[in-house]
Amino acid sequence: MLAVFKILFKLFVSQFYKLNGGFFLFWFIFFFGVVSPGMLGVYHLALIQAEIESFVMLIGVMIGWFLYNEKCLECFKTIMLKYKNSFLHVLQAVDSKKIILIFGICHILVFLPVSIYALIVAGVAISQAKFLVAVLVLFFLIVITITSTFRIRSVLSSRIPSRSYSLFSRFQRKSRLINYNFFLVRYILTERKINILILKIFSSIFFYLFFIKHISEFSKPWFVMALLLISYAHSVLIFHTHKFIEEKLSFMRNLPISLFKRIAMFVIPICLVFIPELLFMLINGLSVLSIEDVVTSYCILVTQLMLYTSILYIKNVQLKEYLKYIFAIFLLSTFLYNALDHLWLILLQFGLCYALFKIQYFKYEHIVYTN
Repeated sequence: MLAVFKILFKLFVSQFYKLNGGFFLFWFIFFFGVVSPGMLGVYHLALIQAEIESFVMLIGVMIGWFLYNEKCLECFKTIMLKYKNSFLHVLQAVDSKKIILIFGICHILVFLPVSIYALIVAGVAISQAKFLVAVLVLFFLIVITITSTFRIRSVLSSRIPSRSYSLFSRFQRKSRLINYNFFLVRYILTERKINILILKIFSSIFFYLFFIKHISEFSKPWFVMALLLISYAHSVLIFHTHKFIEEKLSFMRNLPISLFKRIAMFVIPICLVFIPELLFMLINGLSVLSIEDVVTSYCILVTQLMLYTSILYIKNVQLKEYLKYIFAIFLLSTFLYNALDHLWLILLQFGLCYALFKIQYFKYEHIVYTN
């Protein structure tokens, strides 16, 4: 069974952490980058203490853990339902207890960041004689691990797993005829609901810190960096939409559609995805930002993500190369946006994006991602 575990580890665990690099970067910066090194211990202890003392906050944190678990399960489901991974059905011939054990270990490994934090919370609660909180946290971990393991197992054994597997799949509506410009919008709203929800939570936390919690200490350079980080976190969404349109809608390459309209297919969903951030800035940020600053910030988000999209059409760019490219762009943009005029840099990014599309789009041949 060790050989089976190694295959599933590479297929599920390794791929999960590779696909969600931006997700973990965000939380690393949020927990360790916004506070001076000397205050890290006090900062985290204060957060844990607040969770222990406030039942409402503890429930809110558990909801966050639950959403992260749904993200993990959605990743498992997506990988298992890929045609190239259809060989996994052979595992049904293996002893059920062993398969459940292996799936359980894989789930524990992808859920490990939350588990470690939850165990720390439980340990602090026990040290303060808050046994009810500790029991509640440990019970949550045990239940979510067991139920998630069997949910993963059900995907393997079910012939039509997509009907009942995902918590959010029941909210999908029946397909309707829509304009091709909104294919990706429909895909994001139906197939990537969990990603969108988590990304909007990311953005909300950042904007809450800048416009509500620490508005008196507002720093425009740090805000621009936060915008670039939000856009970077959304890159995983672009990766999946690009893969969808090139694999499921590849016939569209033979249709008489202009390059401008093809680019618009990506621009429209990207503009719509960042509407919540725009509204948040308009409602809560006008005390520290002008209307021009709000529009500029919105354009930074859109053009940065469009540039990430165009990178995917460079020849032989697979997941590893894509992550390297966008991380380099993120670092370079962080420096340039805090050193030069924003308007010209927005125009430069859009121009570079259009140039890459014009040169590479019709030369592009989709390949199967193996990472």
